[in-house]
Amino acid sequence: MSENFSKTEQDAWVSWVRCSQHVMGYVEQALKDGGFPTLAWYDALLELDFSPGGKLRFSELGERMLLKKFNVTRLIDRLEKQGLVEREACDSDARGAYAVITAEGKKLRRAIWPCYRDAVREHFLKNMTEKEMTALTKLLKIISR
Repeated sequence: MSENFSKTEQDAWVSWVRCSQHVMGYVEQALKDGGFPTLAWYDALLELDFSPGGKLRFSELGERMLLKKFNVTRLIDRLEKQGLVEREACDSDARGAYAVITAEGKKLRRAIWPCYRDAVREHFLKNMTEKEMTALTKLLKIISR
């Protein structure tokens, strides 16, 4: 295998990175313009809201959000200060803890959703057909195996 990327490999990689940065930047800006907290806050609240019992261990939340554990801890600290999550001790592991979404956290997540949805539709989905979205989904699943 060549040490360098082929033109096709380079184009695929650069296009993916630019697209990701482009879309995420627009989503972050839309949340900011709407007076909402960051995408990381929304992502954490979403993962917690859709988890059984509205809770996840910090490590599980980190895996789902693709954040390092120390970043998750800091994020949970901020969310807890705002009354959006609570910590719950883990009975099976004295060192472990759960982050549990509160009613206020659920309320904020639902309030953010329309802004988030609209930004994704506007800056990611609007120029694709259903067939193209299906093809993209298949490709991304291949990549993430």
